[in-house]
Amino acid sequence: MHRYKEWGRRKKGVAGIIAAVFLFAMIFTTGLSFFLIIQYNYQLQHMAAIERAQMEQEQSLEQFELSATLDDNNFMHVVVNNTGPINIQIVYLFVNSTIKTLDLTSSPIMVNSGSISSINSTQRYEGGKYIFKVVTGRGNIGVGTYPLPPSPITEEWLAETQFGPTRLYFFSFRYYEYKSEFVLNNYPDGNSGFNATTKPIAFRVKISNFDPDKRTLTLSKYSHMWIFFSGVGKTQVWYIVNVKDDGTIESTYSPISIPYGETKFLVFASKSAGSFKGLGDHVSAPTSGTGYATLLLHGLIGTDPYSQNIPFVGIFFE
Repeated sequence: MHRYKEWGRRKKGVAGIIAAVFLFAMIFTTGLSFFLIIQYNYQLQHMAAIERAQMEQEQSLEQFELSATLDDNNFMHVVVNNTGPINIQIVYLFVNSTIKTLDLTSSPIMVNSGSISSINSTQRYEGGKYIFKVVTGRGNIGVGTYPLPPSPITEEWLAETQFGPTRLYFFSFRYYEYKSEFVLNNYPDGNSGFNATTKPIAFRVKISNFDPDKRTLTLSKYSHMWIFFSGVGKTQVWYIVNVKDDGTIESTYSPISIPYGETKFLVFASKSAGSFKGLGDHVSAPTSGTGYATLLLHGLIGTDPYSQNIPFVGIFFE
């Protein structure tokens, strides 16, 4: 009996030890797990902090300049000049915030350091001030405007570089044949105007208003292009017209206004001032060979009378 009691006491002692071991193991395991979780979270936070610091550093290194140009069809192209030390990706392009948005996230536009990239906004310029924005893959936002505010221009500068308040764009000169009686063919792309056909055609000129007094230029129905053909000693005249987006020439001319700092395309097509009656007003060169084109612009600048004669280009007709 004595031995049995002693053995019972031993069993209770062993059970207590085992229970203590299990309790210690549970506490140790729980504590170790908690410690490992804390360490893992700390490592995640540390890595996230490093990545964030690296991203912020790279973001601060992004440096780029924005500008915009118009192509021959008057579509706006946003030009990104990467002046920073790292490459950038353009993922969004906005024009006037709402009228045009390009999502480039699936195929970002890469602009390498020191490089320039032009992005077609697919938005046609309709006049006035346009604000455009680009967003980079690192979250930087660039903002630009078109047209840029013109630089101050003095009368002396004008006298040396151009006649009066207008500037002409030599390589945007185009001519059009007719698709039908009132519709120009291949409008607005047209054909290079330096070599033209003797068939009935119309001409297009790109012009900007850089009036030093910042007045609006309004062109009357008497504005025209006249071409002198030295081979036969004759002059032919093409009067200004209004043209719709589909290339249709309107039958009655409405004065065209060019605000200060803006650029527009002018089309000269009619034999008559102020109207276009179809076949009867088609104009063609009287002969093949060389012609010397001059613009005569007439109307108002602000509220003052305006008239300007501008020698422009030479054209070979065949």
